Amino acid sequence: MVDSEIIKKAGLPQAINKHSAAIHISGNELTLLQRKAFNILLANAYNELETKEKHTIRIWDILSCTGWHDAETLKKALVALSTTAVQWNILRKDDDREKGTSEWGVATLLAEAVITDDTVLTYAYSPTMRKKLFNPTIYARINLAMQKKFASKYSLALYELAVDYFIRARGKGRTGWIVLDDFKRILGCEYEKKYRSYGELNRHIIQKAINEINDKSDLQVTYETKLARGKGRKVIAVKFGISRNEYKTAYFDKMYGPKHKEPDLETQLAKRLRDEFLLSENQVVYALEMHSARIMDILDEVKKNNDAGLVENIGSYTWDKIKNNYIPPAR
Repeated sequence: MVDSEIIKKAGLPQAINKHSAAIHISGNELTLLQRKAFNILLANAYNELETKEKHTIRIWDILSCTGWHDAETLKKALVALSTTAVQWNILRKDDDREKGTSEWGVATLLAEAVITDDTVLTYAYSPTMRKKLFNPTIYARINLAMQKKFASKYSLALYELAVDYFIRARGKGRTGWIVLDDFKRILGCEYEKKYRSYGELNRHIIQKAINEINDKSDLQVTYETKLARGKGRKVIAVKFGISRNEYKTAYFDKMYGPKHKEPDLETQLAKRLRDEFLLSENQVVYALEMHSARIMDILDEVKKNNDAGLVENIGSYTWDKIKNNYIPPAR
């Protein structure tokens, strides 16, 4: 059975919107199974995060969707998710530049987990984590069938980071400069002595993770390094470029729908933002750079409200929705 059919049989969506808080996390010496299991549990609970405190899922569904078949190992993974304290907003993507505010937080990925008769798992998130996970202002769309293909926890962690910065309308994206200490925290290798030097980190983690992502996923990842000034010229930061993997477009199409054929899609969208929604040039640039992953949903919602006579100034109304990271209700 192909991975997408396994996900469907378990009653799970093919992909989840995963908040950057659960991607840019520190203190996560999570194994590959633990990271995959967290995504499966989030997908299972997502639509009821706001209305239910506890959620249930069959043990077999978790195992089949992660590619593992050892319930005892899964129990260890649940212990880790319930006891690992994580910090978020390492890369400051949650900062509100308009209001001049930022947020730092710490929590455990799961508040509790109970297995009944070795067949059913009941689990819960803390109130803070539920709020973060259900209403993500910044999110990455993680394909659950895709994650099953990764054999390295570092590959999956880097893939999630890449998805978080990928701009779908452009078919590409890039991170900013990430200092090595923050990068090691995100990948979960900050306490491993053998990766303290950049040479070891690059040889054993970065290159292998990129090779696996480029070979198995819908994305292609490249990277560049930043050197310190003065003597030594040590590598102090890395930056990643992300583009479509044209050989894996079938996965991408399943996640987002068929690829647009228009070569000037971005130009058309920019023109619509200016002409129909009356945004300024700076506002258009901001919208395309920061919110392309859901800009069409926002515009559809604005147009619907405008047609219903609920909008006085469409330019101000549209810009308010975009700059405040508005998420249209599920249809």
